[in-house]
Amino acid sequence: MLDKTVAALQADMAGTLAKITKGEGGFKDCDLYPFCGGPDGIYTAHGANPSLVGKSLKEMKDKNGEAVGEELTTTAREGKVAEVAYVWPRPGASTDPVQEVSFVAKVGDQVCAVGYYKQLPQELDRANAGGPGDGAARFVPGRPFRGSVWDIGSQSRTRRQLKTL
Repeated sequence: MLDKTVAALQADMAGTLAKITKGEGGFKDCDLYPFCGGPDGIYTAHGANPSLVGKSLKEMKDKNGEAVGEELTTTAREGKVAEVAYVWPRPGASTDPVQEVSFVAKVGDQVCAVGYYKQLPQELDRANAGGPGDGAARFVPGRPFRGSVWDIGSQSRTRRQLKTL
């Protein structure tokens, strides 16, 4: 998804930032979404939380007090993909932080990232206790876990797929 975001931004910066924030154009897939910040360190788009647009990405800290925003903005390079790991709550009902890894790149004056959550499917199933039809993802032993990066088998394949979704 980061490659898709980068290509779209190169073709139409303003339109792509708007689509990301609206969750349109394939820029949101379950809990997989891009977010971007401008040269001033302010969010210009966020696929999971549009209320962050206009607020400081650069000053963002994770639940452990780590300066994640600063790391994202200083790590990003044009034409290169880097990884930044931190803890962050998954979008949804729970506010419990889980391990997240974001792939980050620079596109013109934008720093953009797409992160995936490293919570195991069994843990997600316990966190999303609900009934059929409630829209929550379910882990069923022996079947692929849909709606999560874990359904494609291995973390190394996950990283390659995330970059190209």
